[in-house]
Amino acid sequence: MSAKTPNPLVAYTIEARAAKIDDPVARLRYLRQSAALRATKDAKPGRIAKWHWALGAAFLLAGIAVLPMRGVFFQPAAANTASKAPIVRRPPKLDQAALAKVADNGKIWQVESTRDYEEYSNGLRIEKKYAIGNRPRAGYRLFDRANPSATRFQMKNEIAGIVFHTTESHMAPFHKDANDSLRRAARNLLAEVQINRSYNYVIDRFGRVWRVVEESDVAWHAGNSIWADDSGIYVNLNDSFLGISFEAQTYNENKQAIATDAQIHSARLLTDMLRAKYKIAALNCATHAQVSVSMASMGIGYHTDWAGNFPFAALGLPDNYKLALPAVWAFGFDYHQTFIDATGGQPWPGLKLAEQNLQEQAALARIPAAQYKQKLQQSYKQLITALYGPIHGDEEQSNES
Repeated sequence: MSAKTPNPLVAYTIEARAAKIDDPVARLRYLRQSAALRATKDAKPGRIAKWHWALGAAFLLAGIAVLPMRGVFFQPAAANTASKAPIVRRPPKLDQAALAKVADNGKIWQVESTRDYEEYSNGLRIEKKYAIGNRPRAGYRLFDRANPSATRFQMKNEIAGIVFHTTESHMAPFHKDANDSLRRAARNLLAEVQINRSYNYVIDRFGRVWRVVEESDVAWHAGNSIWADDSGIYVNLNDSFLGISFEAQTYNENKQAIATDAQIHSARLLTDMLRAKYKIAALNCATHAQVSVSMASMGIGYHTDWAGNFPFAALGLPDNYKLALPAVWAFGFDYHQTFIDATGGQPWPGLKLAEQNLQEQAALARIPAAQYKQKLQQSYKQLITALYGPIHGDEEQSNES
């Protein structure tokens, strides 16, 4: 005798109840129990209704199919299936404190401007003896945050952020008996920075703020670099970010930052003025080590100035070391122990968050994390090649770092 024709209402009821069970394991258990129960009721002794086995198998397969959506890792059977999987991006959420902007620039204004200096209402004084022009800032591409590519961007021209540097130059002892040496070192440094158009501003060890490259022009400070905010992803930041450098080293022999109190005070005044003037988000005040990347090694931290100990709080900024690093989650860049050593031996919390986000994105794409990272790196190379043509290694760094 043929199997009993399945009851559509029963099948629908079982399926509807199963859909309400969030836990995938519990859902599968319910489907299997329901199929077995219906088979017992409807089949003759010693026989199981074939349609119930078919129904149970169908539900079982349906339940397994949704497991990846619950975050369970799924390995495709064929390697070529994974290689064809599209890049799936889900960028990390941003802390609202990091997004804060200076809304009222009326609180900071220019009080006086002469040929030699400028003074501002917050006490900032900018020396202009070494000020010089360079290539005017050009419009730049702000790439789509969720799907950055050479064809997905918006054109921008406003200054979006600040990159903080250290000169990493030789440091004489900061002592009153070394005044002549300190002043001479500052003059030599400023002359070199002026020739190379390295930064927009330099803060010497006495806390004097020197304008070098005019804000309207590009300073060659960022090189190959990546950053992101809630608007999108910035690539190669010379046109979009200002460069401020401390005459300092990130660490001394005791692994302590040696920027002086006077420098930190002046940096706060300068940062406040620039953030007010250009409506710069706190999120976009980053260190050179955070934005610098190497194309040759596909690693972060090609430059490691301020890889640790940047005084974010003293400058009125949130700790951006806690932000998920865009180079990692957006383009799959790596980092190695040598970089961790440069941070003082303590990886930034943002590195761990970026790695975690990358793992989550790989799960969404249903491919291993290592393979997903390679796909992200390839997308970066394609983007850079489309913008600048073939670039070998880190050749761009030689004149823009």
